[in-house]
Amino acid sequence: MIQKNFIPNKTALTTLIAACLVVIISLGIRQTFGLFFFDFEIDLGCTQTQFGFAMGIQLLFWGLLGPVFGIITDKYGGRIAVFIGFLFYLAGIYFLNYGPNTGHWFTFDIGILIGIGLGATAISIPVSIVAKHFPLNTRTMATGIVTAAGSFGYFISPMYTRYTLLEFGWNTTLVIFGIMIISGLIIAFFLSTPMKQPDQQNDDKQTAIDAIKEAFSNKSFNYLTLGFFVCGWHIALVATHIPMHIRDNGLEDWTATAILALIGLFNIFGTLSSGYLSTRIS
Repeated sequence: MIQKNFIPNKTALTTLIAACLVVIISLGIRQTFGLFFFDFEIDLGCTQTQFGFAMGIQLLFWGLLGPVFGIITDKYGGRIAVFIGFLFYLAGIYFLNYGPNTGHWFTFDIGILIGIGLGATAISIPVSIVAKHFPLNTRTMATGIVTAAGSFGYFISPMYTRYTLLEFGWNTTLVIFGIMIISGLIIAFFLSTPMKQPDQQNDDKQTAIDAIKEAFSNKSFNYLTLGFFVCGWHIALVATHIPMHIRDNGLEDWTATAILALIGLFNIFGTLSSGYLSTRIS
């Protein structure tokens, strides 16, 4: 049952709000790249195969760099990890807009640089930072709120991105993304990573390798990892290719925007409900 005082202290509240804003910016931007394809195809000579490959590389680097930023978070604090991640994210957006941004450079910009940025700014690191502020009986609700914030970014970002693409073009839209990421650099400093969790003592002598071994020896961790594999498989596929699929089937372009927004909208209810239920049942 959720304890009477859900927020333990002001630091926890500040960190929770900052983490929500971080994932709204990071995942909100990431969810919309598929909407850019037709502009990239015309102006950058990007083919559908090249675009899909670049987005796949993005997901790969997102996953590969997650543990690295986890180590940085444990050693130096979450604000440092997220700040570094947003720097890579900003670099990817900048070069994607101003070049070099064609051929292999396109894959480097949107795939590698932004993928590295997502490794620190997407769900995993912000959730881990927030989790350290809450005891076990309210931790899943707190992390559910952060995840729901990411879903809110999924919900609103396709709508305003489509609007700016139609009204101002893709270059100006990327400038807006850059401004959002710069605000994320500032928000990162409001993240606080406590040395000790509220209900347990950390083993400060445990190395990163030992932590990884312990994690993979836990069945729950392995099942959770497989769950994220499934999530990345289908959500990333839809976000990347649904705009092309919609046009190929003769539907209006706004249909893709509606699909992406609805995924985010219903995911908000799903994550909040799951976070709450996890405080009541296993």
